[in-house]
Amino acid sequence: MFKFLKNKRTQNIILLIFFISFFGVIIIWGQIDQRKLKEGPSNYTIATITEFSCGSKVPPWFDYTFKVKNKIYKSSYSIADKMRRLPGHVLHSYEGKRFLVKFYVADPDINELLVYEPVPKQIKEAPEEGWKGIPRIRRKVKK
Repeated sequence: MFKFLKNKRTQNIILLIFFISFFGVIIIWGQIDQRKLKEGPSNYTIATITEFSCGSKVPPWFDYTFKVKNKIYKSSYSIADKMRRLPGHVLHSYEGKRFLVKFYVADPDINELLVYEPVPKQIKEAPEEGWKGIPRIRRKVKK
């Protein structure tokens, strides 16, 4: 029936096409999610880093949780910038700290942790649907 599949070269070409197609779909899917987050309606809320992890062949990452409309979402942030150079004990100190997270309103599973936007202690919680923009914090000025 499939006599052409008996040829080893043909099998390798079909396998290569399959893998290229598979990874191409994954990359395109990720780009669509990022486009939704950038161009679509998005809000901001508070995320708490729950865990720091590192693997031997992958960049270290933070796991974090946040709440939108009383539903808890879990996600992860791959540490791939200058923060990656920090020692492990410093990255572990981020556990329990709160940062802003930007999420796509229609699907909060599409989100991005803003690790350079810490949430001060005076903000106890975010509105149920999040903020429309990054909230401004009034700092007390010493006189």
